Amino acid sequence: MNDDKTWLIEAGDVLEVMTPDRKPTQPAPRPRAEVKIGNIPPAPASQRPALAATGVPIRPLTAVATPGEPAPRRKKPAPPAKGKLQFAPLALLTYVLGPLALFLTPRGRRQKGWVAVAGLAVGATALLAGLGFDGIVDASRPATVWAWLGLVVLAVAGGFTAWARALHLIGAEGIPSVNKLPWWVRRAWTVSGLGLVAPGSGLLMSGRAGRAALVLWGAWPVVAAAVLLRNGLSLWRHHETAGWLADHGVLLERGLIAVAAVVALGFLGYVAQALEGVRQVMVEPGLKTRVKGDYYAVAVMAFALALVVVANPAQLARQIDTGGHILREEGFRAIPLELSLLSARLDPARVEYALQAMDLYSELGAHEQADAMRAQLDANLGRYVALVQREAVSEFGLARAEPTRTRPARAAAVETPVQVRTEPTRTVETAAPAVEVTAAPPAEPVVEKIEPLPVGLNATWYLGAMMKGARGSAPDSSAPGK
Repeated sequence: MNDDKTWLIEAGDVLEVMTPDRKPTQPAPRPRAEVKIGNIPPAPASQRPALAATGVPIRPLTAVATPGEPAPRRKKPAPPAKGKLQFAPLALLTYVLGPLALFLTPRGRRQKGWVAVAGLAVGATALLAGLGFDGIVDASRPATVWAWLGLVVLAVAGGFTAWARALHLIGAEGIPSVNKLPWWVRRAWTVSGLGLVAPGSGLLMSGRAGRAALVLWGAWPVVAAAVLLRNGLSLWRHHETAGWLADHGVLLERGLIAVAAVVALGFLGYVAQALEGVRQVMVEPGLKTRVKGDYYAVAVMAFALALVVVANPAQLARQIDTGGHILREEGFRAIPLELSLLSARLDPARVEYALQAMDLYSELGAHEQADAMRAQLDANLGRYVALVQREAVSEFGLARAEPTRTRPARAAAVETPVQVRTEPTRTVETAAPAVEVTAAPPAEPVVEKIEPLPVGLNATWYLGAMMKGARGSAPDSSAPGK
């Protein structure tokens, strides 16, 4: 072949046709490493004009060992630098030390701003734990409660911010592949358990250090809400002593309800991040899993269904009502109202929950809601009493029942009574009176309106009194207390 016009190159390189008056515009092909296969020696570079023309030396690389030669040795991983911890103990200490974990990495120790934030958070936490609410808040100075709130925000928000930064720096130090972790750590149950104990640990093991730090930082509003809810009774007593509750008591109660809602939503997010960590670990390439994600979803749904079947709403309603009574004795109104409404929804058979809610509506000045609830209760009780009355008439064979306070009279046809009236006559011979029989006008049916039941009336007593009236005996007018 004419070497002035063509070049012969190997497969994988670019073939370009050139003329003597044109220089190649592309760079020379990169040399390839020699691979020794079996006992066949590699071709010398002199026999390959395309690569020999470059002048780059070719270094042989043995990738496959010959049958008679030992296997090639793998290079051992470089040991960690002096003073540098490995990933497992580093991650464990990060979750144990909290914001102080910034001192575990050289980069964290060099960032003075983050170290200052961590120091302030630790100091505020120590002050809150040492003095407590009563040691900081003074009833004679209402402004001290704002100082306590500021310390809570500084301790929680600053602490979790520095803690999340330390976790992100741990991820920057290097996270090993999931496939290199022990087999018992790669299990879904282990990852989910670690995620519940240490938020974001599953995401950290999967290599998502940024997401793990974000999950950890997002926990501070929930923790702050839990601290406020824990000291809610102390806040109430302080404002009651300071006289602030006279105009803003309901506002404080609404705030505590909102704080409780934040805690409930935070618990759901807490469980969700653990499941997300499991999902991220399970999708790693090369990791064999026998159970798919759909089976875990079915298991969660079955667990929720079992809770619904096994739960006892009546017992839960009694416990909630007991908590409402305790708070009502402390002076709360809005929170016991919500608890009474919840108890009434869980156990509608007990009328006292609805009666307590109507009483609290009246105390709060919401008379329209109280009247509407009373009308609904009267309608429900009227239908129920009519049903029980028909059953009583059928059981005891009572054709007619006398009207009582707990059972209105039936609007049935009433026989016309005969009224007998005597008048003296003017006959002189006899003194016997003349008897005149006159018919009286038809009497109106006696229908007595059911008055609203007193607070705390037991529905069992109500039905018992109605049954006594059906038998013909007068019911007891004294209603038992709660």
